[in-house]
Amino acid sequence: MTAKKICPHCGDTSAQPQDDLCPACGKLLPLPPGEVDPFVLLGLEPRFDLPPAAITRARIERSRRWHPDRFATASPTERRISMERTAALHDALKVLSDPVERSHALLRRAGVEIPEKCPHDPMLLMTVMERQEALVEAPESSDPQALLFDLESQAEGDVDAAQASITARLSAPVANAEEILKAGEAIRYHRRFIEEVDMMRERLIGD
Repeated sequence: MTAKKICPHCGDTSAQPQDDLCPACGKLLPLPPGEVDPFVLLGLEPRFDLPPAAITRARIERSRRWHPDRFATASPTERRISMERTAALHDALKVLSDPVERSHALLRRAGVEIPEKCPHDPMLLMTVMERQEALVEAPESSDPQALLFDLESQAEGDVDAAQASITARLSAPVANAEEILKAGEAIRYHRRFIEEVDMMRERLIGD
């Protein structure tokens, strides 16, 4: 049974879990105790393939409602709640804007505990190492920029494939938890490699 949400300003208990304003007095309500669900906080459907535009709209809407500047002359309680909600909004955005963290949030909603060190496919490390070797040798190749483009395209394709895998497997998150975590690690490895490609490209331009 969900605990009642009690307004600290007027004592009303009619607010629903997703409400941020008290239905009775209209003042800002505190966050529920414990870990805040980022999807609930932003009022978004709990799904992996969230459109970036939807996240942006939710951020703007809630930032306007909760920003501390709006409560500069409010009571100390409302100012504190405003700052807490703004900080929680910032944390939720970091989660939902990152596909790996977003997948972890969905797994937590399904009751899956995220390990400190997530599993990965052994073939992933081999693939990344081979690409890193090619990246190191890029400056000596006949067409370094073309090679960088190919390496980047391969990594981006692997990121897309991993994200598609997560989307498909989240239909049964508990049963597929390990594979979802592996796909998340693949995204992280390939993204780091793409960053290395960008740094090499800048280095070559500088030379």
